Amino acid sequence: MDRSPIYDSVFKTMAEKMSELLVPLVNEAFGTAYPEDAPVTRLGEEHAGKRKRIVDAAFRIEGRTFHIECQSSWDPHMAMRMDEYDHEIAHEEAEARGEDRLLVLPASCVVFLRDARSTPDFISVEAMEFDGTIFEHRSRAIWTKQLSADEMFAKHLLILLPFWLMRYEGGFAAIARDSALEEELLAECRDIQERLAEAAADNVPVRKRSAGAAEGGSIFWKRMTELIIEVSDHLLRDYVPLQGEVREAMGGKILKFADERYAEAAERHAEEMREAEERCARAEERYAEAEERHAEEMRRESERIAKGLAAHGVDQSIIDEIFGADWKDESGEGSSEQT
Repeated sequence: MDRSPIYDSVFKTMAEKMSELLVPLVNEAFGTAYPEDAPVTRLGEEHAGKRKRIVDAAFRIEGRTFHIECQSSWDPHMAMRMDEYDHEIAHEEAEARGEDRLLVLPASCVVFLRDARSTPDFISVEAMEFDGTIFEHRSRAIWTKQLSADEMFAKHLLILLPFWLMRYEGGFAAIARDSALEEELLAECRDIQERLAEAAADNVPVRKRSAGAAEGGSIFWKRMTELIIEVSDHLLRDYVPLQGEVREAMGGKILKFADERYAEAAERHAEEMREAEERCARAEERYAEAEERHAEEMRRESERIAKGLAAHGVDQSIIDEIFGADWKDESGEGSSEQT
């Protein structure tokens, strides 16, 4: 079973750098109706716990705390882990509030990328008190492979889109051998890329918050495409020809052109900066030369006046006082001409 950390890394990247994508996921998991541009506050940015908390996403929306984990494969201990994480978050939040009696557990959810033998809506762990009273702690479960690309777009669950290709695990060998199956897959990939571009341009929350709508949509599209390709490259690492076809269909070719344009723009900017620095250096040289010429002209003018004063019988001590005791003529000596 593939337990590569790449899936966890991709999910955390979206949670941290594209946190607006968490809002539709929360709405899907807990039946809430937060607007997609609702502010998302990561708890780690507000206060640090006594020990490092390693969770995928702990955040707050409109005063409510949420905790979401991304799990690539079924883990029978996941419910116990969620209980531990949730209580740790609750203790941390209580400490931040100055509360010493009430623990408010976060609404928690596990996003499973692969199906288990059964796909329950919740996973749970029970706690028993001394008198036999049992309390159940439940975490919502979302099974990514149960959602089609149509559902992901319809529900704005774009945070799950990088993992869409995992539904074909186990069938890559057959697809790589059958041109008809391959073309069907590539057609789906191209359709996803087109719809992602439309979502980036039309209705992704990041667009509403960016200074420039077009620029915000372009950045969002680029980030999502990079993450989709990162996962698809990993999944198809043993099927290199198919890997390249999927990469191109998912926007890899366009992404490469975009990167080339960015590189060219960066090179042009660097060249412009070099030219500007050269112009500044030349201007400084001209200024220094002008200052030197001006100083020489002033020295010669002072010399001319001093000689004139001396020719009219002005005492040398007075001349030195006028021009400064350290004034020198071209010979390096104070003027000595007198009549």
